Amino acid sequence: MRVAATMFAQRAYHEVRLDEIAAATRLGKGTIYVYFASKDDLYTTLIAEGIDQLIVELGEVGRDTGPAWPAIERAVAALCAFAGRFPHLYTLMRSGLPPQEGRLAHKRTELASAIARILRKGVKAGELDDPHPELTAEFVLSFVRVALLFPPKGLGERAIAKHILRVLGRGVLTGKRQKR
Repeated sequence: MRVAATMFAQRAYHEVRLDEIAAATRLGKGTIYVYFASKDDLYTTLIAEGIDQLIVELGEVGRDTGPAWPAIERAVAALCAFAGRFPHLYTLMRSGLPPQEGRLAHKRTELASAIARILRKGVKAGELDDPHPELTAEFVLSFVRVALLFPPKGLGERAIAKHILRVLGRGVLTGKRQKR
């Protein structure tokens, strides 16, 4: 799976052949077909398993009984750290989901829902003022995706996570402008 993720992340999907994956893993092509029905199935499974890992991590964060903001900090840090730990897999995940792939769309919805649950918990506790936690959850995923896709030179994943949280928590207006 790691070899396939690397190949798909480094080249366009249509350029990667199962023969190459089999050769690189020293498996027969038939062995790959025992586990995956097709190249599409392998590709989709790679992305689905990556999203599943993130859902588990964010679910653990969401079960925390403490204040909401530290949980949001941990969620953003987990998203950024995941990209650092699994760069090839993250490249596949952020490349977009094929519209015909319902399984991946469902997984993506689960991922956003894990973040929205944290936000809703903060709203319920009176810690956060967010009339649309589901939309904010999508913003968080988008912030991470774009920031890691086009990172400013010299900013690592921790600095990016810190900045995302700053913008999410305080916005970009000064205190004087916020009062208007």
